[in-house]
Amino acid sequence: MQFDKDIQSKNKDLFLKIRDLLLSNPGITEIKKEDITTYSYNKSGVCHIKTMPYGVAISFLKGSKLNDIFHLLHDNRESVKTLSLKGYNKAVINHFVKQAIEINKNESLNFNY
Repeated sequence: MQFDKDIQSKNKDLFLKIRDLLLSNPGITEIKKEDITTYSYNKSGVCHIKTMPYGVAISFLKGSKLNDIFHLLHDNRESVKTLSLKGYNKAVINHFVKQAIEINKNESLNFNY
């Protein structure tokens, strides 16, 4: 499991801080997959986190919809955008996480069953 690798990594402290911040949001659930740890809201993916040689990458699944006032998101994929972190900045991480959760809330409210 990737989660086990992440908590044994040299960047485990940063990974665990980000994990704790994500899980502190009501309604967020964690899914430990073989190759990534995913966080969802209302059964819809919010982001993945994974340790990297430089720190931790948070990939927002609907990242193209986020307001990136810090100009920190990157990725070549159309929808997914990644925040690469070498250190913990709660305000920056929360800026993106709160938006991602709100996007999921709004999309579930507008979904026609």
